[in-house]
Amino acid sequence: MLQLSIRFESNEKQEDAPITVSLFRPDEGVSTASAPFTPPLDDRVLTDLRWYIEVYSSWPTGPDYVRAEEIQTNVENWGYSLLQSITQEREAVQIWQQFFDADDSGKLITIDATDPRVLRLPWELLADEGGHLFARGISVRRRLRKTLVSKTKSFDLPVRVLMVVSRPYDVPFIDPRADAQALLEALEKLGNRAEVEFLQTPTLAALNKRLRDKNQPPVHVLHFDGHGQYDGEKGMGYLLFENNDNKKHEVDADQLGTLLNGCGVPLMVLSACQSAKQEANNPYASVAARLIQSGVGSVLAMNYKVLVTTTEKFVSAFYGELAQGQTIGQAVDAGRAALLADDERHTFTRRNEKGDLVEETLRLRDWFVPALYQQADDPIVFAHSKGDSSETTATRKLPVALTDPVSPGGLPATSKYGFHGRSFELLQLQRTFIDKSIVILHGFGGIGKTALAAEAGRWFYRTRRFPGGAAFVNFEHGGSLQQMCSWVGQAVSGDPDFVIGDGDPVARVAGLLQEKPALVILDNFESVLGRAPLMPAEELKAVLDAVWLWADGNAKKFSPHGSRILITTQDTTFNDSRFSPSQACRHVELQGLAPHDALTLAAMILETHGLDRSQVNRQDLLDLMERLGGHPLSLNLVLPQLRKHTAAELSARFEELLPGFKEGAAKERNETWLRQL
Repeated sequence: MLQLSIRFESNEKQEDAPITVSLFRPDEGVSTASAPFTPPLDDRVLTDLRWYIEVYSSWPTGPDYVRAEEIQTNVENWGYSLLQSITQEREAVQIWQQFFDADDSGKLITIDATDPRVLRLPWELLADEGGHLFARGISVRRRLRKTLVSKTKSFDLPVRVLMVVSRPYDVPFIDPRADAQALLEALEKLGNRAEVEFLQTPTLAALNKRLRDKNQPPVHVLHFDGHGQYDGEKGMGYLLFENNDNKKHEVDADQLGTLLNGCGVPLMVLSACQSAKQEANNPYASVAARLIQSGVGSVLAMNYKVLVTTTEKFVSAFYGELAQGQTIGQAVDAGRAALLADDERHTFTRRNEKGDLVEETLRLRDWFVPALYQQADDPIVFAHSKGDSSETTATRKLPVALTDPVSPGGLPATSKYGFHGRSFELLQLQRTFIDKSIVILHGFGGIGKTALAAEAGRWFYRTRRFPGGAAFVNFEHGGSLQQMCSWVGQAVSGDPDFVIGDGDPVARVAGLLQEKPALVILDNFESVLGRAPLMPAEELKAVLDAVWLWADGNAKKFSPHGSRILITTQDTTFNDSRFSPSQACRHVELQGLAPHDALTLAAMILETHGLDRSQVNRQDLLDLMERLGGHPLSLNLVLPQLRKHTAAELSARFEELLPGFKEGAAKERNETWLRQL
């Protein structure tokens, strides 16, 4: 790869010391003499850029659109000004032109500096008369010139990615699957050339322990997905990990850098706001810079606050290109290109002049938010080498139970409208299963218990929590101990003849679940409980005894990585103290969909039935869905009627049939009635 280094020097002991710049071509061994450098972008421009990314996207008003348009118009000019500022001398122009004209498939510009006045500039915007350089195959990275190159691990196959997904309860909630889904989909095609591991407890202590555990495989890529912030008063960047109570633990750049020092991680991806932000006099105040100083080979971080839709789009393209054998810098540029090509991905809801809620799509060009810091080389993560049998592109073969609903113990298929929302509920289940072996998920019929349980089975397998997959047993029409053992055994083992053999089937399944940890889902369990159960009392006791054994209920030592039991039911009266809330068991009540998730489901229902969303009054639709309590089954039954009636007419019709449907004391009773539809 052809490289050009832009070197900046200044007297660090003098705050306003003059800055000089020189250009160096390592391949040719030539450089320019140092020339005076003056930052071409002042505080006003930098403030405009930060406002555009961090403020404008949240709640724009009339004058904001004009200001944003002016900024978008000037971005390329500002990038050109940055290039002009480093090529003012004739010698610098010659070296730049030679570098630009050279016939090479990959080119890399390194911003080599420690002066915060240089680091705070948006070098990712670099452009010439033809446009931004990244789009022309010229990558831009940052390097802290005085950083000693530390030894990092090589990207030996299989490359192991460690995902740290931090979602403290006391900060705004973000879907914990956004980055993870994009990453998994991009890397699944690599088969056994890549391994993705999820840190089960996203604490700093757990991360430190995992990275220093010599008995586990080395980590090559550390991906932190969570909140970040830059404290201007303290002049320091922070990542928000979780503490033992799942609340935020503010970890500053110094603390994180010290703990990671010497771990030799080749690549760290920070999908966190302001993780590369640099404003203070300390060149290592940003999390990204401090991690480079601590010995991380490459750090991909964010200069500004970043939208979830942005990280999801970028992560997908970035890891997709890494999987194709591109360098880290080239993969970053592919991510930038994906963002630039789709600048209408951000939508939000607010009230118009009439007071009605409307959906607005905001045009936002935020491709320059990611920043790449590197120590030395720009490596290829997934190198291709001929004749290596480990480099199969075959995807991992999924357990039959996860793909075939009619197989014994197979998970039910996703509905025709897809699975929407429930990201917080999935996180709640994940956290609960850390120290509970049984979860009883209860709620009204049609509230979505079965759909959530099935999605949990699929998602927890994808995230490697349950390598044995999942087994689904439906008790809606009764059941038996023998059937439960048969279905669970076949689903987890993958052997259709599992139940044929000597020995107690309950004990055999228990041994299987210890060998291959899995999620066992017992659905519609209310059918074998209550006043008219579909199962004799002695059979029910035998089933509960088996479940208790499979959950290691009698074990003296709890296994944090063992199998788990998820029971869905409308009735929590088990008449068995072992299944009351305790150290081993937790009851979780499932509520209706959150308004945003209900709206997403509604959009899919309308689309499936050929209904134009723009023709449906948004406020009336929200009012109708609120009356339905976010109840998925009710939404599935009622919303297709929008082909014949407006949302307001449906609400009025329900009011005629059910007085008090729209408001008043009868509203709750009517919601209950709808849930039985």
